[in-house]
Amino acid sequence: MTKIYCWGLSKNGQAGPCKDGKVLIPQLIQYDNKLYGHVIDISAGGLFTAAITDRNYILSFGCGKYGRLAGSVNEEDSKNIVAYKFDDSKNLLAISCGLWHACILTQCGSVYVWGYSKACGSTNNVQTPQKVDLLNVIGITCGNNFTLCWTVCGKAYSWGVNNHGVLGHGNSSYKIEDSPKEITGLCDHLIVQMSAGTSHCGAVTKDGNLFVWGNNKYGALGIVGETKDILKPKLVDNVSNVKQISCNIGDNHGHSLLITTSGRLFASGDGYKGKLGLGNFNSSSIFQNQSKINFVQVCSGGIHSAGVSDAGELFTWGCGSDGRLGHPEAAGHRYLYHSSIPKAVEAFSKKRVLKVSASYYHTVALVQ
Repeated sequence: MTKIYCWGLSKNGQAGPCKDGKVLIPQLIQYDNKLYGHVIDISAGGLFTAAITDRNYILSFGCGKYGRLAGSVNEEDSKNIVAYKFDDSKNLLAISCGLWHACILTQCGSVYVWGYSKACGSTNNVQTPQKVDLLNVIGITCGNNFTLCWTVCGKAYSWGVNNHGVLGHGNSSYKIEDSPKEITGLCDHLIVQMSAGTSHCGAVTKDGNLFVWGNNKYGALGIVGETKDILKPKLVDNVSNVKQISCNIGDNHGHSLLITTSGRLFASGDGYKGKLGLGNFNSSSIFQNQSKINFVQVCSGGIHSAGVSDAGELFTWGCGSDGRLGHPEAAGHRYLYHSSIPKAVEAFSKKRVLKVSASYYHTVALVQ
């Protein structure tokens, strides 16, 4: 059986019910699994959280503005789960939440979006999942009002709002792509994983190479000497055997995390409050490794980071304000608490964590 745990700032309900606007210790999110089924994927968005189940329900809670909460027609916030029953003929596979929108992927390779109009290619906010004109998709990732995806044959696509060139089409101006467009700078490579942050992105190829684009102001792209926006995917030539890239949520203090096929963690960008996990507050314009933990999945929040080890342990590091890190000693330290190295979250010491997702203010984990 799988369970959802949330923690961090929860004034809009994105970390679930709370008394003082924040959740310091991971709390179990209650839902009727007999009715809705077991959760198979989770995602932390901008002031909201969403999950999908094996009975084709979308479960969401938090800020309802712009239609973030699927099936909620009045756009009100909710600290309790809002359930939306998806089409039973299309089994759900994955979910990803952006700042103001969300996206789901079905097992047959179809993509659906809802939320903020400009992110969904619509003139109005979208209250329920709307199908995107794409086939054979195997991966999705939502950023700041834009979406990236990749297909079974390794083709990469993007659509939505183009700030800082995040769509990867060579255009730096504010532009909206209403429908998916292939990222031609990646057409000679087989893409197997992508990450959409607030203002920068990354893509991993089948042979373990990493391509990045977008805002490199804080060194988040790991390319030395580049201070302007990179408008088309560019190879990071000092890393190899990359398995996953995670680009952070937040316009300021940009950073990225990556893990290799052997589980080694590398970080680049702004070192604010130690969120690179390198044991200090230093920033880096190249990907550096210091952690001795073998990770199978990592996630870059806004000013904090998280990762799951090969043993199923959850580690967090960076800024612990408002309970982002889930460590009990954060109590009474609203702005000062931090960890500059990955630290195990005690609440899961006897549990196995399957996935972690972090947004700017909160964190969510899928736990077995």
